[in-house]
Amino acid sequence: MLLCKQHGVYWAIIATLGAFSLYQTWGRDFSSPKRSDSQLYELTLCLHRARVPLRVVPQRKDGLLIDAMLLTETDKSVAELQHLPIDATRPDLWRGTVLVLDDSNKDFACDTTGWGDNGLRLGPLLLFGDRAILERIRKVYEN
Repeated sequence: MLLCKQHGVYWAIIATLGAFSLYQTWGRDFSSPKRSDSQLYELTLCLHRARVPLRVVPQRKDGLLIDAMLLTETDKSVAELQHLPIDATRPDLWRGTVLVLDDSNKDFACDTTGWGDNGLRLGPLLLFGDRAILERIRKVYEN
């Protein structure tokens, strides 16, 4: 009898958590263009349609493409790419790779003063990395 009561309590907790989760997501539009990853998605779609062969790599360790991603034409591993320092004095590290940051939903401004020719702003996107790839992306984005 005690075992049945324990299972009943567990089911009540699970049901309560499930109901709370549904309440939290009720009415949200997950296809809304205001999502933080929509700008990244639009850029990758543009590049794909223009047949620019760049591999998309998540900048986050959990693999989500939220607020940032890396675009590369190298064979570097995900771990190597995720650890590249944003340092305009070391452009050799970024050869073949670009970091893309979605700057549209930020409460603070990203300091890009030291980026020089290794940085580029395209609308709400900030890009840093290989100058040749930045130029290819700029041409595709502006057309």
